[in-house]
Amino acid sequence: MIALMRTTVANTLVVLAIAPLLSALMARMILAEPLSITTWTAIATAFGGIVWMVHDQIGTAHASTAALSGMAIAAGVPLAASVNVITLKKWGAQVDLVPAIAIGALLSCLGTLPLAWPLEATPWDLSLLAILGVAQLGLPCMLMVGASRHLAPQEIALLALLEVLFGPLWVWLAAGERPSDASLQGGIVVLVALVGNAVWTGYKSNTSTSAPSPSDNVTADSSTSFRASPASRR
Repeated sequence: MIALMRTTVANTLVVLAIAPLLSALMARMILAEPLSITTWTAIATAFGGIVWMVHDQIGTAHASTAALSGMAIAAGVPLAASVNVITLKKWGAQVDLVPAIAIGALLSCLGTLPLAWPLEATPWDLSLLAILGVAQLGLPCMLMVGASRHLAPQEIALLALLEVLFGPLWVWLAAGERPSDASLQGGIVVLVALVGNAVWTGYKSNTSTSAPSPSDNVTADSSTSFRASPASRR
């Protein structure tokens, strides 16, 4: 929100799109996570798609120190998201981090309460905020904790780009605000990159699982030799 007050939505979205790249680099440095050419290609393609979505708006407004500061503030979001997924991947398998979501929400409420006091929200406003807290933040965070046990950090960050893709579509359906042609074209590029990466990763995983291991071959050869030994003795 603070970033949007200082720079354009387009600039903010482009900065947010570096999250998969940051996650990939941090996963390589901290977790020694192997990065395939397919993943790098998906990251670059998705970033290019988001840039294309907003290319006609980048730098067109507020080209000033305020705009640069807004983009710097926006950069804190992908940085924090990358740290989050790395933490989930490193310790999520040993510790149940779902309760940490509730603790984080409670700390956020306590930290922002002085800024919101005195409260002016109506009961209806509070009910809407409660729904958003559960559906928009709580449930997705719980799903991310579960996904971290099966996906690499950069894959989680790539999937998070779907928010940038589906956001304009939801606004189009709910408010009748049609996205630009560039937004639709870039969104298709992002979707193709994500689906392609997921399909290829799944294919490689199934191939490696179904392929016989060297130990299996040794066992099979030993069994064959054992069965053949009586005939050779005769």
